[in-house]
Amino acid sequence: MFDFTNPEFPYPPGSPHGPVMRFRCPDPAGCAWFHDERTDTEPAEPLRIPLGSDAEISAALTAHADARLRGFWERVTAACSAHVVEAHPDAAYTVPQRPAAPRPVPMFPYPRGHELEKVARFACPSGCSWTVDVSTDLGPPRMQVASPDRIAGVQSRLQARATALVEAFWSVVTGAISAHVTAEHPGGG
Repeated sequence: MFDFTNPEFPYPPGSPHGPVMRFRCPDPAGCAWFHDERTDTEPAEPLRIPLGSDAEISAALTAHADARLRGFWERVTAACSAHVVEAHPDAAYTVPQRPAAPRPVPMFPYPRGHELEKVARFACPSGCSWTVDVSTDLGPPRMQVASPDRIAGVQSRLQARATALVEAFWSVVTGAISAHVTAEHPGGG
């Protein structure tokens, strides 16, 4: 069975190849095939951020991230399944349809009203004391009175900006965690 819990990260953080996860064929005979999947190229769908409480905003961001994660795993499992069917039709292993991948869970260490209240803290998944703090402040859109066409144009640009910022946010979080785990916990534990 393909091991989705221990992908390789073949390129260093910040390299021109970007954040890539590599999944190798588990064939015991030593198949050299692998599938590289970039973690930052999921097509951006419109991100709907409701005006409301932190919980509503968090739920919208989580739903968007979950949809992107589903797309990522669908591409990975499709590529791995196609390889097994083509190269190893009699193999005794299978490709799971959706691996269980833990998502980083933010903590918000600063109270409401504190100047850093929108900072999310992510802990090391291996349980050590390392953490990374990342701002979740996308900046509230502010608009003066304007024509409906002007407002629609501004809202469209704000939507594109918000989507890009959310993608950058998760790229920073996962990149920092991956770099730490690779450097400090090379055995995965």
